[in-house]
Parts: sequence; C-alpha cells; structure tokens
Amino acid sequence: MPRLSGLLEQAPWHTDLGAWVVLSFALYVVAAWVGWFLGRLQRRHPEGRLARWERRGFTRAALYAACVAYGFGIPYAALLRGVASPRLLGLTGWDWVQSLGPGSALAGLALAILVVGWWGYRRRAPISTDPVPWPLTMLEVAAWQMHWALYRSAAVAWLHDAYVGVWAGLLLVVLEAALAPFTWQALASPREAEGILRPAAFAFSSAVLFYFARNLWLCLAFHAVGELALTRWLPLPDGALRGEPLVGPVSTDDEG
Repeated sequence: MPRLSGLLEQAPWHTDLGAWVVLSFALYVVAAWVGWFLGRLQRRHPEGRLARWERRGFTRAALYAACVAYGFGIPYAALLRGVASPRLLGLTGWDWVQSLGPGSALAGLALAILVVGWWGYRRRAPISTDPVPWPLTMLEVAAWQMHWALYRSAAVAWLHDAYVGVWAGLLLVVLEAALAPFTWQALASPREAEGILRPAAFAFSSAVLFYFARNLWLCLAFHAVGELALTRWLPLPDGALRGEPLVGPVSTDDEG
C-alpha cells in the first residue's frame, strides 16, 4: 500500500507551521461568525445602508476575491517563509506513474460515485441559482485544495504518520466547518445543504486520493472535473445552489 514515508523522511518538520494553521483556522471561524452576524443584521434592515452596500456587484466581487485569496494566501505565505513543505503539500516529489495509475483509477471511481449520488440527491432536493462562471469555479477549487493541503501536511508532519495525519488533517477541516454558524444553517435547509455537502464530499475524496497518489495536482484535477460535472453536466432542476465561498455565503437570500 502506498504511503508517504518517503515524503516524511525528506520533508522538514517545523513547529512554526502550527502558528500558520492556527491563524488560518481562526480567520475562517471569525470571518464566518462576522458574516453570519452581518447577514442577520441585513435581513432585519433590508433597506439599510449595509443591505444596499452588500447588493453592489463590486462588494460581492471583492468578498469573493477575499475568500479565494484566503485559501491561496496562507499556504503560499507559509511556503515562502520556508515553514510549509512543498513535498507534504503534494506540490513536488510525486511519482507520475503511481499518480496516473492507481491514482487515476481511484479518482475515476470516486467521481462516478459522486455523480451517481448527486443525481439522486438532486431529484429529492431541488435547489436554486446558476453556477458561477467556470474560471471562477476553477479558482475556488484550487483555493479549497490548497486550504485542505495545508492542514493535511501539518497533521502529517506533527504526527509523523501518513495515514493518521491525512485523517487528522481532514478532521481539522471538519472541525473548522462545524464551528461556522452558516454550516448548520445550510444543513437545516434542503435548498442550501448542497453548498456544504458537496465541498465535504470532495474534501473526503481528496484525502483518500492524496494518501494513495501523494499528488496535490491530481487532487486538484479530480476536484475540478468533479465540480464541473456536478454543477454543469448533471441536469439541474429549477435552481441548483452552487458551492459557497470559503468562509460561507457572501450573501443570504432575503426572506419574505
């Protein structure tokens, strides 16, 4: 069974990496709570200054850009500082023969399961709004993958165990999402649950795929193809909710 022992032997272990993970974790949770609070305030005063400001296209674009920059920025900064290991992130040191052999087969199987599962899900829970343009979808996918890779690489380095570390990194992602109020709000609504469930499915699948393939680029390609398949190639009933940005919904539909 392929393992990451070779990467562990060659990758440096940095205690400073913990500070970057804590920073990333804290920013996510704080931003999620601030966004949730502002959303509630906006709904209470639908014609107030905050609501008018939020409805501007520039504001939404800026918030979306900030979410994507968050996903890229912290791992990239950690790499520049020499704290994160590009090998443990899966950016270098992979074997393409291993990646494109068992890794591609595993990615194809995971994608088939996701497509079948989402086909059935959408028949039971019609949802709404059109997907974002595909270039923005690719940016968001890459930001998610870098975000998950940072937590995964840190856990593998701390625990010095590839198998446990990959799952511990996924557990950090789950805990982070669980502390965000919009997660539970979305899961309580069939119309909004896909915005949480779809990234969760890709996070789990990517963790398994990375353990066997050791290649973040393959995980990114799998996620990109899967996201396009689930949001564009599957039939969308009157309205399917796209995946939300990294720190939760940029805006919340006004009720009433």
